[in-house]
Amino acid sequence: MGRGSLQQGEGGVFQFSIPSEYEGARYIPLSGREGDNVALPSSQMGWYQGETVLQILDGFEKDRPPLDKPFRMPVQAIYKFTNFDDQRRIVAGMVETGRLRPGDEVVFFPSGKKSRVKTIEAFNKSSPHEALAGCAAGFTLQEQIYISRGEMATKLGEPKPRVTSRLKTSLFWLGRDPMVKGKEYLLKLGTARVPVKLEEVHRAMDASDLHLFNGKDRLDRHDVGECTFKLRRAIAFDLAEEIPATGRFVIVDQYEISGGGTILESLEDEQTWLREKVLLRNLKWE
Repeated sequence: MGRGSLQQGEGGVFQFSIPSEYEGARYIPLSGREGDNVALPSSQMGWYQGETVLQILDGFEKDRPPLDKPFRMPVQAIYKFTNFDDQRRIVAGMVETGRLRPGDEVVFFPSGKKSRVKTIEAFNKSSPHEALAGCAAGFTLQEQIYISRGEMATKLGEPKPRVTSRLKTSLFWLGRDPMVKGKEYLLKLGTARVPVKLEEVHRAMDASDLHLFNGKDRLDRHDVGECTFKLRRAIAFDLAEEIPATGRFVIVDQYEISGGGTILESLEDEQTWLREKVLLRNLKWE
């Protein structure tokens, strides 16, 4: 990414040139302490006739729901109702991306089990026609299969998530104690909770002074590291550059969130070949 350049023009006035990738950016002279140009125009900067910070913020457009991406819904819970002869089993969760309609075939990862959507369910209202990204939703299946919290619901025919127990990640460590090899932590991604160990630190940087480290074997507080993790079992996820919502995670140490990061790469593990055979069998099973 390019950088701007500061040059002195006529009359001693400094000019800042903006690179092409920043075209459209707005610059506001302000004082947070005095409140100049924050909510109201400043009386101390008569030479600036532009908008205030709040006026600029009011003009921002809210991100649109990622409906164009593959369907992803981490399974939060399975609800079974028995009163009034209600036989529904509702798979519930937050739809992160995409959309789901009755009749769609769904595949759950990492198990690879599949079924077809019977109905879309919502709390305390009639069944909607579809479940959309950004909404908490539930659905029932035509054929009942055993799934559990932590699985990821996807649609057959769309790009599949990655499934493995080894991850290459970018991690920011905030824990009071350093992250070390051999110690077991807890990785949370979506609704999945999996024990994890630090396998290797490829490189690290101290975010407080931007000092780079090579060959470091641990991450200290405020370190940003490119690391490889080994999970106790495989989970389903996407790369952060493809679907950010299912490519982000946090690390828990002693009941405290001590780090967070994104998944850069899916690495093979010793069960890769076996897992692929099981997934293929489950997808073809009738």
